[in-house]
Amino acid sequence: MHMLPSQRRARITLTLALVIMSCLLLLSGCTLPGLPASQNDDLSTAPIATPTVGPEHPVTIQSIHMIDAKNGWSMTSDSQHVLHTTDGAAHWRDVTPATGYNQFKLGTADFLDAQEGWVVVQDKTFSSVFHTFNGGAIWSETPVLDDGGTVRQISFIDHKNGWLIFSKGAKDNKDDIDVFQSLDGGDSWLKVSTTSTDAGKLQGPLPQDGIKSGLTFSDASAGWLSGASANTNEAWFYTSSDGGSDWSRQSLTLPYGDAKVAIQPAIFFGEKNAILPVQLHRPGGSQLEIYRSSDSGKTWQGTTPISDLAVDVSFVSATQGWTYMYNGSSLWTTSDGGQNWSQLAAQLDPSVSGITQLDFVTATAGWAIATTGADTSSLFQTSDGGKSWTKLDPQAA
Repeated sequence: MHMLPSQRRARITLTLALVIMSCLLLLSGCTLPGLPASQNDDLSTAPIATPTVGPEHPVTIQSIHMIDAKNGWSMTSDSQHVLHTTDGAAHWRDVTPATGYNQFKLGTADFLDAQEGWVVVQDKTFSSVFHTFNGGAIWSETPVLDDGGTVRQISFIDHKNGWLIFSKGAKDNKDDIDVFQSLDGGDSWLKVSTTSTDAGKLQGPLPQDGIKSGLTFSDASAGWLSGASANTNEAWFYTSSDGGSDWSRQSLTLPYGDAKVAIQPAIFFGEKNAILPVQLHRPGGSQLEIYRSSDSGKTWQGTTPISDLAVDVSFVSATQGWTYMYNGSSLWTTSDGGQNWSQLAAQLDPSVSGITQLDFVTATAGWAIATTGADTSSLFQTSDGGKSWTKLDPQAA
């Protein structure tokens, strides 16, 4: 069954997951950073060639996005380098776009396949989207024009149709965002939606209330935006049928009436089947529940909650998935879409204090980024579905 590449990568990061859950637990103010963006009138620039590579050297990988067992992308822990591999995750080529800027930081990214991807580059005065169609050999740049903030998410469903969330910062359970849409592969962007204090449950703009975790589109029209709110026990979950211009609230049947709810972006596998990771927090503790849809996201059915706070969730199909639990420091797997979970006994390494990202591409092949030592990151690989792991020493040239 075909799975939309960009949506398989949809996940909430450790940092954002804990920020959102902290907001729910404390029921108090929280802040997500926002940076001012450029107002440059130029929309796109000539293609920029990636600099010539040098000798191999060790790298610390912060995030990994494998397409299959051999091909993939990653970013380094200093947020300065984009890496590309064609022979597995041990050896990489530095394909960072030559931005020409003295100071910059790599932000969010999305990779459609082994050749095409989009990376956001930003600093205190601008945000730009860099696009490659040949594995990072050449990049083109498009500045993102907005009134201030930073790009929180970029997501493409094919070579042309994409969206990004532009955030102006979140505080006190209010999160102002703009939703942009591209119909030409990121060469131009149109603001299609923004948050409003007048938004309600009827179709229209998005509410300012609630921390937005991310959006997912299954085609050029149908989309979902997930989040969390400390002001309600209802699910913060909105859907659009016009490419992101208008939104209406979509209800979920929750197992408890007293739980605070944090929803991760939906993940689609083909046109009909999807999963929706939902984190529930009650006075007795946190639980992860996977909601499933088999009717293109029109309705969602819950499964069996698993206790603990989920740091990351990785699914390769509507049935096969993994999650890492924060408090129990444990890795779990499901083969029936979250109805039943089994704990994997394997320990990555005695030095591991936690996992920040899981990235599986098949039922057996996967990678994990783990925290080791003095808050440093290490890359691990499994070829048996997480039963055993091998520590890698990634090199880049």
